Amino acid sequence: MGFLKNSISITINRIATAGLALVISAVSARLLSLNEMGAIIAVTSSVGLLIRVVSLGLGQSAQYFGSREIVVRKSFAASLIAASVPLIITSFFILFVLGADLGMILFPGNQTAQDVFSLLKYGVPLALCHFLASVYFLGKRQMRMYFRLSVLPLLASVVVLLIGIAFKKSGFYLVILSWAAQYLVSFVMGGVFIFRQARLKTDISRPIIGELYVYGFRSFGVFLAAFAVSNISPLVGTWFTTSGEVGVFGVGQTFASALLLVYGAIGPLVFSYVGGMQDPKVHIPFIERTSRVSVLLFLISSFIIAVVAPFGIPLIFGYKYIDSYVVVWILLLGIFCSGIQRILENYLYGRNQQGLLIIGHAINIGILILGASVFAPVWGAQGVACASSLSYMGSLVFTIGLVYHTDGISPVKLLLPNYGDFQFLKERVRDLKLNYATRIDK
Repeated sequence: MGFLKNSISITINRIATAGLALVISAVSARLLSLNEMGAIIAVTSSVGLLIRVVSLGLGQSAQYFGSREIVVRKSFAASLIAASVPLIITSFFILFVLGADLGMILFPGNQTAQDVFSLLKYGVPLALCHFLASVYFLGKRQMRMYFRLSVLPLLASVVVLLIGIAFKKSGFYLVILSWAAQYLVSFVMGGVFIFRQARLKTDISRPIIGELYVYGFRSFGVFLAAFAVSNISPLVGTWFTTSGEVGVFGVGQTFASALLLVYGAIGPLVFSYVGGMQDPKVHIPFIERTSRVSVLLFLISSFIIAVVAPFGIPLIFGYKYIDSYVVVWILLLGIFCSGIQRILENYLYGRNQQGLLIIGHAINIGILILGASVFAPVWGAQGVACASSLSYMGSLVFTIGLVYHTDGISPVKLLLPNYGDFQFLKERVRDLKLNYATRIDK
């Protein structure tokens, strides 16, 4: 399947998952107080971060080797299973023994968040299995499998929420139960899909587990830092402001993150495709055009989101979150920078040149924490948003510099759209219309 068709497929995937996530957030926002909503957002963000910590970079390794399967015609599924089982078991044990202490470290002085973490902490090893399976199939460009893994766990949360509302269950514990259901379904589906892949490919030679770990260890720090820059803002917010302000920020972040649908349609595929490209005459023009076209799409989408936010947020989440639209406006610039940065980062992963990214991400985590410590006590949710946008901008500047150092690609060729890019978009839209018309005729 070509890049355009895969891009359309993953766009549908992102729209579906974003829609389900929006339903979950909207229902939760109406069931919970501001403090409870802030605690849920901070804890689930932390669970996502911990999943990346305990993976030891195996997620990036799974996607990279999945993309290599297309070239070398070997399967790595069984080796991936063998490599992941010790991580899942170890993380269960650590959380069982040290979970309470970890909750106090992550959320000092925030008892509500600590209580939520004590209920959801086992989502870390459960969702780890799902995470590894998802990125493996994404690397293989098996988009239908990736779609199922992405959508069905979220659908489980929606079903639990709707059933609970129908039976008039308590809002706080109903939301907790919906997240627990999502983690459990994630674990079952990830395990079933990856085991089935390994069983079907038993006759094909596999690399040793060490190869997966070596690539994973090389990527671990970079990947973890990149995820942290994009996802720990709610956690950092709990350190410097109230859970209520984190709730306002979290709703604004959820709304503004619709902009990442553009990244979701393009970025992960850049990794998968560039991983299979060896010729600079192919991968350099590819990333130049992809980055510039992404800039156009981000600008168009940012304008739409900015216009819709003031009336869309109270309509979807409730009037108590009306102030979140200012958070959206502040975050849009940062998320625009983050989206482009992540596309370029995926390019560097595909080129196996990701190592130095950890320096930039470490600097930008420092920017986030320092900015939040200065702005959040004064401006609350808006202060957390300012710190987040500054850190995203720093990540983009550093990554552009690294791409230039690696392949000599100038920032202008990555960021400044030209007439040919408009023509390219026009032609792609025309191709889609013709393809749709042909299907309708059939």
